[in-house]
Amino acid sequence: ICGSIMSKKIAEGIQGLVLDVKVGNGAFMKSLDEAQKLGSLLKEVGELHGLKVTVCFTDMNQPLGNTAGLWCEVQESVECLRGNGPDDVMQVVYHLGQEALNMAGVQNPEEQLKTAIADGSALKKFREMVDAHGGSIDSVYDPNLHKPEYSKKVYAETDGYITSMDTVSLGMAVVHMGGGRIQQTDNMDYSVGITYYKKTGDKVFKEEPLLAYYCSGKDKFETGKLYFIDVVEIQSQPPDLRQLIYT
Repeated sequence: ICGSIMSKKIAEGIQGLVLDVKVGNGAFMKSLDEAQKLGSLLKEVGELHGLKVTVCFTDMNQPLGNTAGLWCEVQESVECLRGNGPDDVMQVVYHLGQEALNMAGVQNPEEQLKTAIADGSALKKFREMVDAHGGSIDSVYDPNLHKPEYSKKVYAETDGYITSMDTVSLGMAVVHMGGGRIQQTDNMDYSVGITYYKKTGDKVFKEEPLLAYYCSGKDKFETGKLYFIDVVEIQSQPPDLRQLIYT
């Protein structure tokens, strides 16, 4: 695994690398201790090839951001560049970005990043990159592009607080609805996704919507339903919130 991760980066001819190692029930590394061991190994491999490597550890005990899927995540990413990104996503973006700019010797990295979002230069640069590949980010604002044919909301069955989310099941739901390939020959459904209305720690009321899931394949939509059973746990008392970024 380490060889596969690092060989691609090394082959690109980069000089520095910031690695984001995920930790939690939706990640490959379930504990911080496991993640730190992986991070140390990846860092050692990079440094043996002359790279500067910084390893960061971020939480994956619940989905990051307000969406999971294909086209919906593209739309959310553009919203981040427009300054409207979810707080948790932006915290991770700024954290990783600061590490990269520190490595490059850039002064005031946090200020530089926030200015690039606020003055539109980050979005402008992304537009230039998309244009150079023959695309157009204006398609993101087309409400009929990749519009799902089937959708359903999951509602709270009781009052209380969200204490946990089964991130693995949510990820598998996206895959089985057509947002990933189970076999290499499978076609992708770009309309597949999940929108989260509530996250861990939020207070909810009975029959309040927790999330919505959607795709454009009827059979896969029916299969995906199975992954949303008991995917959100609600208890009477609020949970102890986990760190988003581990230091």
